[in-house]
Amino acid sequence: VELCGVDTDDPIVSLAAVNTHILTQLLPDEDVTKAYVTLHDLVCDDRRLGSVDRTFRRMIGKATSNRTDLQDSEVFVLNYTKYGSDESRDIEVKLGSSQVVVLPDVISDLIAFVKVAPIQGRLETLAGTSVLGRSNEPSTKVISNEDDPEAVEMRYEESSGTEALVLKKTKYHVESSNMRLVLVDIGSVDASGSFSSSKSASLTETIVVQGKMKATFEKVENEVNDETLQKDYKIDAERVEIYTAQGVDLLHPVQILEPAKFALFYYQDIGNDDSPHVTDIKFVTLSPIEVTFSMQNAALASALATSITDAFGNNDS
Repeated sequence: VELCGVDTDDPIVSLAAVNTHILTQLLPDEDVTKAYVTLHDLVCDDRRLGSVDRTFRRMIGKATSNRTDLQDSEVFVLNYTKYGSDESRDIEVKLGSSQVVVLPDVISDLIAFVKVAPIQGRLETLAGTSVLGRSNEPSTKVISNEDDPEAVEMRYEESSGTEALVLKKTKYHVESSNMRLVLVDIGSVDASGSFSSSKSASLTETIVVQGKMKATFEKVENEVNDETLQKDYKIDAERVEIYTAQGVDLLHPVQILEPAKFALFYYQDIGNDDSPHVTDIKFVTLSPIEVTFSMQNAALASALATSITDAFGNNDS
């Protein structure tokens, strides 16, 4: 898939799903629906003519590594199961070693292409109509006889009665290998020109965040009014690190956050008349947290934050 601007001679990005398999199973005897999706690789490239000489053009792709694991052969695996008896769902997602490069000016062009604001306006209108259509408030009806000039208009309320509590449970399980997020300093990109590993002036400044993660998200909803009653989130992160690097090959890494291991827990129960509202948040470090942050790191982080904010701000008007 290629997204273009005014015409096909003005490409923005190209997206390729390499070696994708989709399997769907409908099991009426068990009242179960299953889906299985595998994606060997997902590649997204910056195709703009003005970025031909840039260091970074691949926005999404497999992370380069000297070590190859068979379990990381697929970049995306999805297991989806829906149980018709109670509408509960189990969703399991596995992510391979992937790299995402954030290019703010490309994001700005994509937002302009999609025109997010008008679409959101239409979606909000449709959502409002849907909510009104399934409102559970008592309805008022009017009865009158237009043929009789002395007829008295009568009103009465029709109540839906006591609603039964129908619970729907959804469970998400997400597991990732070594994921990498690369934040690119657009200022150094524009100043560097074409990439050459022999010239230090051409090396683009970046901040890299990478690590492994296992997460479980569970929520219980009232199917009648789509109200979330309980949330239970658990995240285990391993070898999470932040460092600065230069160039597309991420040369000369300098650590900001040493590899760390931690866990995050979040639980919420909105409660009812018999039980109070409960919110519980826990953050547990399973290894020492060592951070080294310099003035140069602060300046780079500020430049990155400004460029990303401008990319979204330019499309708000």
